[in-house]
Amino acid sequence: MPLNIKSAKAYELAQRVARATGESLTEAVTVALEERLTRIDPPPDGLADEILAVGRDCAARLEEPWRSLDHAELLYDDKGLPR
Repeated sequence: MPLNIKSAKAYELAQRVARATGESLTEAVTVALEERLTRIDPPPDGLADEILAVGRDCAARLEEPWRSLDHAELLYDDKGLPR
């Protein structure tokens, strides 16, 4: 599949990345596009893993009574209404 870059600036940037990394122009452009795509549209599993890691880290730092507290006791009254 051909890719025709008609921008002198884009071509120069691709060459600079390729030289700096030792990659071919094709590899440099492919990796750059993959990295950009990951930043603007991260895979959902990666985000979920990050959030779970933050939760595990937070849970490890909690002390009693917060570690075993039933959140319903904290948030709702005896009729089930928000406090």
